[in-house]
Amino acid sequence: LRINRSIPRNYSVALGTFEMTPFELTRAYATLASGGKEVFPISILYITDSKDRMIKDFRPEHDSKERRQILSREASLVITSMMSDVIKHGTGKAVLTAGLKRPAAGKTGTTNNFRDAWFVGYTPELVSSVWLGYDTGTISLGKGMSGGVVATPIWGRYMANALKNEPFKEFNFGS
Repeated sequence: LRINRSIPRNYSVALGTFEMTPFELTRAYATLASGGKEVFPISILYITDSKDRMIKDFRPEHDSKERRQILSREASLVITSMMSDVIKHGTGKAVLTAGLKRPAAGKTGTTNNFRDAWFVGYTPELVSSVWLGYDTGTISLGKGMSGGVVATPIWGRYMANALKNEPFKEFNFGS
């Protein structure tokens, strides 16, 4: 994952002290979900006219990109296991009560003074993020409005709905 700004060289970055956009976080988590393979998000698959004729199909170009192994499968497995525990036993438990009944991994986040709250997570089929906050960066969401309280239930409901017609899958980081 390339970030077009410099990342501070200090240990606290590993704890989440570097600001990233929801897009950047979601792409990074997609790499974990894919067993360490590079991921190229695509927002528009194709464009059709009013008669459903194809104007432009972006999928062939997207699908032809070579996905390099940028993280080992083993590291992806370990991180996924740890982030699955966030949902099973930690700050992401609201995912389960929100209706998601399939393997999932993710992480909550909250900035100082509850200015931002987020949850980024993935299942074997889908990666997504939820961010709540104010663009100004100085207004609080309110005391106690952490990622585990406000973002995680939204993510759980969204994922349960988005995957309701998808077959159940387990994480598979085999060869």
